[in-house]
Formats: sequence, C-alpha cells, structure tokens
Amino acid sequence: MRDFYVIYVSAFVEAFVESVVVALVLGALCWLVELLVGRRIGSYAGYVAMFAVALVILRFAYIDFIQCSGVFGPSLCELHGWHIMIRSFYASLALITIPLLILSEIKLRRWSLNRALPTH
Repeated sequence: MRDFYVIYVSAFVEAFVESVVVALVLGALCWLVELLVGRRIGSYAGYVAMFAVALVILRFAYIDFIQCSGVFGPSLCELHGWHIMIRSFYASLALITIPLLILSEIKLRRWSLNRALPTH
C-alpha cells in the first residue's frame, strides 16, 4: 500500500509542479518579449506557446495510447510507473498550464493595449 501512495502521489505532485513551472517560464518569456519588442508580439508569442503546449499534450497522449497500451506488443510502462507519470503530466498540462497561460495572455493583451500610444 505504501508503494501505491509513493508512486501516485509523487507522480501527481511532480506533474503539478512541472506544469506550474512551465506556465511561469512561458508566461515570463511572453511578457519579456512584449516588454522588449512591443507591438503585441509577446501576445502572439503566447498563442504560439499555448499551441506548443497543446502539441506536447498530444505527444504524451500518443505515447500513452500507442506505446503504453500494448498495441504493438507487451507494455513496459506499467512496470516502471511511467503510465501514471505520463497521464498525470499531460493532464496537469491541460488543466493547469493552459488556463494559466490564458490568464497571462489576457493580462498581457490588456497591458499591451494600454501602454500603446494613442493614434489620434
């Protein structure tokens, strides 16, 4: 029973921390680009970052479905606990990183529009 908690809890905590770190790093890079370059390029970089995170989620889902389900042979993911780690990581990317990036982009877009010089 102890191994159950160690594997599952550590996988979920690790995935949560990694998702928050990914969101903070990508959000900070977008804000830095917007601060240095301006012209809403940081906002567009945020959209690219969200797309990249979605591609990573799809990649982990592919690994989970094809390689860990045993479609092409015996599954080795359950032996090492990778199945749980992969699922918790892409679930936390979808449920934590994407919403944090969306909130960051909303704030960044408002800030970018407010700091732009009036055109009239």
